[in-house]
Amino acid sequence: EIPKEVITIDYRAFENCTDLDTVVIQEGLRMMDAAFYNCCNLNYIKLPNSLEEIKGQCFAGCKLENIELPSNLLTIGHGAFLLCKSLKKIVLPAKLREIGPSAFYGCTNLSEVHISPMIEKIDEAAFYECPNIENIYIYIANAKDIKINQNTFSSWTTSHLYVPNFA
Repeated sequence: EIPKEVITIDYRAFENCTDLDTVVIQEGLRMMDAAFYNCCNLNYIKLPNSLEEIKGQCFAGCKLENIELPSNLLTIGHGAFLLCKSLKKIVLPAKLREIGPSAFYGCTNLSEVHISPMIEKIDEAAFYECPNIENIYIYIANAKDIKINQNTFSSWTTSHLYVPNFA
């Protein structure tokens, strides 16, 4: 358990901690930067609602199957969930504005994605090499431009894109 006094977890603080399987982080944390890189047995993490930014490669190579992202999250950085091959479903929080390049690259078991209504940018290759995605839901709150870069959803075999009316 990481105490509430911690507001930042720096670059690769827990890199290659192969015995780490569960992490609970108390409210107060605002930013993580590649903190759990290659913690190959990490399968559960409880993130606080105070977290606003997950920087690059934060959970790259982890064994996460599901993750509940905090409601105040604004940014998911480059390769944040890179090669999380056990990840099955991702529901992005309503306030999320940006998904960085290769954020979910190589999440080969990912089958369902729910993209938040406030999204402004989905960067290059964000969901590249995710061949098992079957359903993508993009909720749009207002008529506005969303920048979706090249190869964002490449490597699909069969998929459905839903853009429901969100009011």
